[in-house]
Amino acid sequence: MAEESCLHIQEITSVKHPRRRECEECVKIGARWVHLRTCQTCGVTLCCDDSPNRHATKHARASGHPVIASAVGRPRVVFNEPEFPARTFERVIYALGGTTPTNFLRTLGIAFNDQGPIFDEAGATNVTGLYLIGDLVVGKKGGSIITAFNSAVHGMKRICMHDLPCNSRPLRD
Repeated sequence: MAEESCLHIQEITSVKHPRRRECEECVKIGARWVHLRTCQTCGVTLCCDDSPNRHATKHARASGHPVIASAVGRPRVVFNEPEFPARTFERVIYALGGTTPTNFLRTLGIAFNDQGPIFDEAGATNVTGLYLIGDLVVGKKGGSIITAFNSAVHGMKRICMHDLPCNSRPLRD
């Protein structure tokens, strides 16, 4: 079942953005919306499930278009650990188990070679500020889930020591 869901995402080769920042159906009926979602199959922008009319979900069910993206900009992720002040990031990508989401990573602009995505020992990719951590880094070398999770420590060290003005205290291994 998880593989079936991933196939829908793998079919997306470029992210569709809203033509207008409004729910096309809510505008027709004079309704309000909370957040907007853009269908990644046909490009229609509709309201989310927090909105009273839930037009995006109705569209997905009626049309068979299962993949949507936020139409209000990228979500932000906050990294907050005691050793460092809180930092906000535009992207965090994660994958637990399964196969490498090749099409998704290519859409983000990550370079590949014959073995898979290209990254350095800390998980840094060719896309500035974009790191691969966890199963994506352990990959074909194999390893335990602990090894995959521990790769996050090395990635965050690199980010905080080289790429961001974090607190100067080192992360504990």
